[in-house]
Amino acid sequence: MANPIPQFKEFTLAQKFFCVLGTLVLIVGIGVGYYFLSEHIKYIKQEEDKKVLIESLSEVKKWKDFEVKIIGVSSCYFTTKWINGEMLYKFSVKTISDRVHISRYLSNGFFVEFMDKDGFKIYKFEIPLNSMSAVVDNQGMAVAYSVDNKISIGSDEYLKFKDWTLGWNF
Repeated sequence: MANPIPQFKEFTLAQKFFCVLGTLVLIVGIGVGYYFLSEHIKYIKQEEDKKVLIESLSEVKKWKDFEVKIIGVSSCYFTTKWINGEMLYKFSVKTISDRVHISRYLSNGFFVEFMDKDGFKIYKFEIPLNSMSAVVDNQGMAVAYSVDNKISIGSDEYLKFKDWTLGWNF
């Protein structure tokens, strides 16, 4: 005996309307869910990229060295890194000889200027000579000066630093 094909009664207009409406709500719900999911994935990606960027800023950056014989500096070294809104820096200068005293040439110290990728000066800060520690030889003569300090600066600004130059105040 064959199974009879079930017979469905005709839907009313209201039932048809609610079927169509339910289908549309389902389609819109899937679309909205997909949109919010893709936005959330984008946000997570941006946060991961930001975390990687912040970690890279915390790596020590060694800047090019300078020689400024006119003021008695045979070499200067400058390193930086950025952590939690502060640029930590180490700066040191070595004198030409133990007979040359930087303090004889400089009364106010040095200043550092950072440039952007196009060579424009975008940031400047001073390093007073009295903030630097003298490194003396066994005869008590200053052969170098150094400082290890920090300044407040945003990561966006720090990222723009591509080169630096050294200046001094007589």
